[in-house]
Amino acid sequence: MRVAVVLPRHMNFSSTGATSIDLCAHDLGVFSRFRQSICFFGCEVTSPFSGVEFRAVGAGHQVDRFHLNTALREFRPNIIVVHQHLRTAAKTARDLRDTKLLLFRHGRTREDSSLRRFLNQRDYNVLAGTVWVSQTARAHFLKQYPQCKASSWVIHNGIDCDLWRPARKQHRVLFVGRARQDKGVFDALRAFERANLQDWEMEFVLAVTNYEERQTFNRLKELAAEMEAATPTFHVNLSAEQVRAKTASATISLVPSIVQEGFGRTAIEALACGNALVATRSGGLVEAAGDAALFVPPEAPEDLARALNELVADPERMRRLGEDGRRHVMQNFDIRAVAQKFDGLLEQVVAGETATEPAL
Repeated sequence: MRVAVVLPRHMNFSSTGATSIDLCAHDLGVFSRFRQSICFFGCEVTSPFSGVEFRAVGAGHQVDRFHLNTALREFRPNIIVVHQHLRTAAKTARDLRDTKLLLFRHGRTREDSSLRRFLNQRDYNVLAGTVWVSQTARAHFLKQYPQCKASSWVIHNGIDCDLWRPARKQHRVLFVGRARQDKGVFDALRAFERANLQDWEMEFVLAVTNYEERQTFNRLKELAAEMEAATPTFHVNLSAEQVRAKTASATISLVPSIVQEGFGRTAIEALACGNALVATRSGGLVEAAGDAALFVPPEAPEDLARALNELVADPERMRRLGEDGRRHVMQNFDIRAVAQKFDGLLEQVVAGETATEPAL
């Protein structure tokens, strides 16, 4: 089966600067049994991921519709998977009516007006279906679009647990994510300062790719310079391998997101590396971490600090949390099982079947 994967807007299909959407799409392709007949289509990048077929069909942050359609017709896929962007998915489905198309959504939908829901429903109607990264995100979508229930499925993010694994642990608290306020970067900084941990360091591994993120990063550094406690270390736009190494050697990971996350890939990466995880009850983060994390409310740096102090004061609990977290990810989110589930869904859709869950 030939599978076309489209990454339409603000994606970066590269080992440096990849978004979580790029990583999800890449990993599902690499571990698919259709790997040899999958092609990725997206904006031109300097060094696209190796080992998979990639075709540039646009520059900057936007694919070119004409070049995309031309490349898709040349590739002749049995099914097209468009990540994240409804308009691109609907336009492509209308342009290539003989090919089934899935929209893969990675976050919660907005609360739409009645007019917007009407317009969106017309776009959803031309698709073969939608895929969501969590039951939480799918349920939120179906509250507004209940007509789509029979053609919507959940495929969680998966990671390679052979790569994401513990290394020698250091007394380090780690934040990994985009330099955005709604990711809780300032709460993480305030929590570390208030916890005042002796002989512990904190590191921020940040993606900084636009003006807003640069502004947030600069403000974060200013606040860090004013701290009386140990100053955190900042790393910007590391490669995937470097991020993995930082995560593997940390002992505690923070995911203090304020936004209602679709899933929480950074959470399962931290858990797979045996880190004790402190996260907020924000959207799909609870679904991602299960019982293997300490949860605190969003926008509560005092609670984050308290959780840090509790963990450091109880090394045995910290160790057990790390072990439980890795076991949780291996049982539920190893990429091999997730890719098998996605392959089954693709076959289901091509065969014209609909169900609430893809067959394994």
